[in-house]
Amino acid sequence: MELVSERSANEKTDDVEQRATSANDTYSISVANLLQKSGNDTNIKGFNTNRTSSSNPDIRYQIIGETGATALDKAEESTHRLDNLAIAREMEGVIEEKKARIEKLKASKPVEITGEEIELSDDLKQYKANALEYSKGMRGEYINADTGAKILLSKGTRNGGYKEFLQHDLTDINHIKSVAAIPQIIEESIFIDSLPNSDKAKNPLIDHYDYYVCGLKIGGVDFTVRAVVVEESNGNRYYDHKLTQIEKTKLIDYVNQSVKNSALSELSSTVAHGVIDNEKSGNQSEGNKTSTPISYYKDRRLISILQIPDVKSIRLATGWEKGVDGLWRYEKNAA
Repeated sequence: MELVSERSANEKTDDVEQRATSANDTYSISVANLLQKSGNDTNIKGFNTNRTSSSNPDIRYQIIGETGATALDKAEESTHRLDNLAIAREMEGVIEEKKARIEKLKASKPVEITGEEIELSDDLKQYKANALEYSKGMRGEYINADTGAKILLSKGTRNGGYKEFLQHDLTDINHIKSVAAIPQIIEESIFIDSLPNSDKAKNPLIDHYDYYVCGLKIGGVDFTVRAVVVEESNGNRYYDHKLTQIEKTKLIDYVNQSVKNSALSELSSTVAHGVIDNEKSGNQSEGNKTSTPISYYKDRRLISILQIPDVKSIRLATGWEKGVDGLWRYEKNAA
């Protein structure tokens, strides 16, 4: 195998056009470009057009023969390699940005509510009605501290708002309790990712779905909240949120360690009891082990956006890898 450095790959493509002296040199420029990219040292200034043997260095013979075809292949390979270098740098930037966002999330303090802000009721339907009445006092615009984005919390009749929020997870008491935390969730959550609206026919006014995450304590019990904000032509609007019963830092560490160990669909990690909240684990003493598949957590979008891509994915996708000296290198088969 041969290692090609970023510097040597670039040197072969520099200033080719400067070798032309007139419009009649167009042919020579093209050939020079190909040969420089492929590493061919053939002199392009003077070639004999009368001899056409396979050993003839005449470029015009070579470009239509086996040697010329090889030169073309090498030129295309060089161009492709440099294109991949640009992609590798972009991928590195995305990974570093994601790492920074996740670290910021881990360091953030959870939102805290008592769980008694909304008048309790043994009747689930009445409890929901109490939450809806409580929500009326929360309508308005809030500013997210992380991004500075202004986010509108409205009543909503479809596609977001606290009224639609209360149509989801109706049997989950903690979901209803969390309505009281929405203003704090908007203000204190950390922006993690954004996805374009893939169904414009259904939701023509929505451009992007932005995902924010924060920790939430309800009466001392830890949850991780994935909040959704929609970007519309007239501004940002709070859409919905979903709870996962686990402390955010534990979930982040678990997800990313699991991803390193196995394909996401086959993940199963052995963790200490208490690190992963598993209602099916039963009463176990501290230090006992339980195997909890990541599929136990139902919010697949949350699991997805908390993943930090492995830097090895850059090499697998592009062939380029950054060394400890900060320089990019490309591994290819020796000619």
